[in-house]
Amino acid sequence: MKDLKRTLKIILINLFVILIPITTHSKYINSKFIKIAEYNCPEAHQGVAVDDSFFYAIGTREIGKYEKISGKLVKKWQEKKNEPIIHLDSGVVIDGKLYAAHSNYPGLPMTSSVEIWDIATLKHVGTHPLLTASPAGYPLLKAAGNAAQKIINNRNGN
Repeated sequence: MKDLKRTLKIILINLFVILIPITTHSKYINSKFIKIAEYNCPEAHQGVAVDDSFFYAIGTREIGKYEKISGKLVKKWQEKKNEPIIHLDSGVVIDGKLYAAHSNYPGLPMTSSVEIWDIATLKHVGTHPLLTASPAGYPLLKAAGNAAQKIINNRNGN
């Protein structure tokens, strides 16, 4: 329990060290967002990724590739029914590839992966499954924490 409290304290201190300079710097306090364009992208209800010339509107099971300047749809990828991609989330473009977070939400047990598309063709080119904790993990940790607290309370005469 002492180690857990120490670890949480270290995490919180690190967050403050990182966040306080960012949130208090005058450059950020007086910043304003300026809308330069607005496009109708029906896919963009999960996330958007960008590169130099295009943006990629990410939906649950679809991706639209749009020109930044005109907002014109250039390519579209759509997952077929009963295929493995179930729920896409945010994405990022790195070195000619679009990487998107994926899960089987709302399925159980939860599984996750990183899905990959070639941005030139918008062809799905890879998947990297992520390890998912056992659904029994949280109840076991909670039970262990409760047991430890009872031991501490008994030692203190509570």
